Amino acid sequence: MAERSWEDVELPILEEVVAAHQEGREAPDTDALSERTGLDEGRVVGAVRTLLLSKHLEAIDASAMDGEYYMRIRPLKPALQATGAWPSQDPFDELIRVLEERAAQSDDPDEAAKLRGWRGHLLDVGKGTASGVLTAAMRAAMGVA
Repeated sequence: MAERSWEDVELPILEEVVAAHQEGREAPDTDALSERTGLDEGRVVGAVRTLLLSKHLEAIDASAMDGEYYMRIRPLKPALQATGAWPSQDPFDELIRVLEERAAQSDDPDEAAKLRGWRGHLLDVGKGTASGVLTAAMRAAMGVA
């Protein structure tokens, strides 16, 4: 089974790449991302590879015989949306982002766990089902059949 690492690995990498972009800093390489995020270089390289495949990032592949290495790592629109720097066109995606953000900001471990639980349940149920249920609940609350 694939490891779920979004909150602990990919998202912190995206946040650092987006921050560098927004602050006008030089586009980082995998070494700088490892240093800035505190993540092991191997995890950073693997996550960057995944984020390149998912079209969250663009980078120059500077890999050599002695290992994989990426430089001039820049955010693409999905990275900006995932970090909240750019609005999502999809309310479901925005809800997932807000739940992630609130959980990360919570000082209460129980509240953070509940928010992450909601997020996980919504993702497990799937976008179509969750969107249908939320739409029906909002319509009922507004008295619209």
